[in-house]
Amino acid sequence: MKIVVKLVVWVVGIVVVAVAGLSIWANLFFDAEAVKGQLTTAVEAETGHRLTINEPLALSVFPRLGVETGGVTLHAQEAGSAPLAEVRHLSVKVALLPLLLSNLEADQIVVDGLQLNLRRDQQGHGNWESLLPSHTGAKRAPSTSGKVALGTISMGGIDIRDAGITWEDLTTASHTVVSQLNLKSGPIRWGEAVSLAGGLAYQQNQDELSGTLQFSGALLLTDQLETITLQSLSIQAESAGQSMPNGRPLTASLEGRVVVKEKGKSVTLDELTIQLDQTTLRGQLSLQHAKPEQIRFNLQGDQLDLDRYLPEGQGAVEPVAGSAAGVVQLPVELLRQLDVEGGIHLDSLKMSGAEATAVDFQLSIKEGQVSVGPLSAQLYGGTYQGTVGIDVNVEPVQVALQESLTRVDLGRLLKERSDVEAMRGLLSAEGDFRVVGITTAEMMDSVDGNARVEVTEGAIQGVNLRRLIRQAQALLERKPLPTGSEPNETRFEDLKATVHARDGRLTSDNLVMRTSLMEIRGAGWVELKSGQMEYRLNATVAESLTAGAGEGLERLSGKSIPILLHGTLDNPKVKVDLEDLLKDSLQKKLKKKLGNLLGGGESQSEGGNSEEKMRQGFGNLLNKLF
Repeated sequence: MKIVVKLVVWVVGIVVVAVAGLSIWANLFFDAEAVKGQLTTAVEAETGHRLTINEPLALSVFPRLGVETGGVTLHAQEAGSAPLAEVRHLSVKVALLPLLLSNLEADQIVVDGLQLNLRRDQQGHGNWESLLPSHTGAKRAPSTSGKVALGTISMGGIDIRDAGITWEDLTTASHTVVSQLNLKSGPIRWGEAVSLAGGLAYQQNQDELSGTLQFSGALLLTDQLETITLQSLSIQAESAGQSMPNGRPLTASLEGRVVVKEKGKSVTLDELTIQLDQTTLRGQLSLQHAKPEQIRFNLQGDQLDLDRYLPEGQGAVEPVAGSAAGVVQLPVELLRQLDVEGGIHLDSLKMSGAEATAVDFQLSIKEGQVSVGPLSAQLYGGTYQGTVGIDVNVEPVQVALQESLTRVDLGRLLKERSDVEAMRGLLSAEGDFRVVGITTAEMMDSVDGNARVEVTEGAIQGVNLRRLIRQAQALLERKPLPTGSEPNETRFEDLKATVHARDGRLTSDNLVMRTSLMEIRGAGWVELKSGQMEYRLNATVAESLTAGAGEGLERLSGKSIPILLHGTLDNPKVKVDLEDLLKDSLQKKLKKKLGNLLGGGESQSEGGNSEEKMRQGFGNLLNKLF
């Protein structure tokens, strides 16, 4: 045993003396300037880029073998261009004694002030491509020498401080600057989780888009990098700029776990929580890098206000164009390249001013066919059901919609959508529509299909047909206008119509509205894009109205009154036409006057043939004259 101990002490002593001698030799005979020259020459010969090192190259041997320098610049090949890469300070050190035992133990790697300037020219070539293996000369033959096998690998961590990236793409005329890029890790040991934390700021095309991003998590690597797991991931981001929806800033955060497999081909996000402004989504998401890209998801959220992210004014469209109205412009090329399957549940969804609750829908995108549905929601006391199908394989893009509403509070719906109090009641409708195009304007101009609409227990607000008829009657009879305190609305028991849509115009030839005093029938049209409208109606007053029960319409009992409804949806105008009724009334009065004048005697109400009496009276008048 004593011999063994002496042997170990002897070996260790030799190693220490050798290392100490190596350290002394490095300090006395290491020519840093010569090494810098050799290094810069080798880099330029290999890549064609000029390398300069402005600060001294410091070498340490014991107890850490390392190098430390600064002012490193890798110049671009193009004259007058910004350097491809710059490093303010660089430090790398490894423990020497473990290295002699085939174990790699490195100190924290520090990179301070790294700056990358990346540029793509108008031909699509990048200034970094000369550093890729295909641009660095002939392929090297694989080494036939024995490989050095390392035991354990550990590192004190990585510390990247105040880095920046400038990206200029002349093919898209875009300019992006990433600054204040910091990344710091904890100790790195193979098979153990490594803590990560960092952040950055970015700016794109000056004021077009800017923001900040902070992140943290724990990285776990397996042998051969078969699986990379990022645990306890937390990302917080803030964005602002002219390109943001309606110019409003956006705040977002993400928490969860990311698992990367198959060398990045498969990415899974689970235990996911996404915060987007006031919206919280939870669930899971997976991506498979293939052709086409595969995305699978299942998300549940509390509330989502789409109006915040859609361009202002997109909500001012007709309800019958429903789902298509919210689409600003379809990303056709992107949709053709995706394979998406997933479902979303939202406690509430606001879109085009209307708010729905208990929203559920499935989304499928495959081979250029987009399907949204079945889609269901609770809407102002009623229900909504619908499906949307989009075919992006044809030119122009075709969209098909099937929608139904059941007993929806129409007054609240119109108030929330357009701040208009034009009608109230319980709306039920079924529609089947087709539209063509990728923009909202194109879709509104091409709406084609049919719908059945029914409103019960309702009222048309801002128009009192009974009052208008009584006032028109008073004017014709040269009587004082009737007064009253009844609301300025026309209440009805039910309203039904079949609507036909073609080329952005809605027409109906069988509108029927029933009130307690009259029945109104007619036909007309509405232009979806402009909101212009014209309906020609006939109101038939109920027969056998008793005095007082007809609210002043007793004298018109059984008569048909023409009504013209025209103008715009948000400013309709109503005209009551009593001209025909007036002509009929004047004819009767004229006959009566002529009868009295010609000696016809008693009035028509006293019985007999009035025309015969008028002829007899006319004969008596001739006898008196001749």
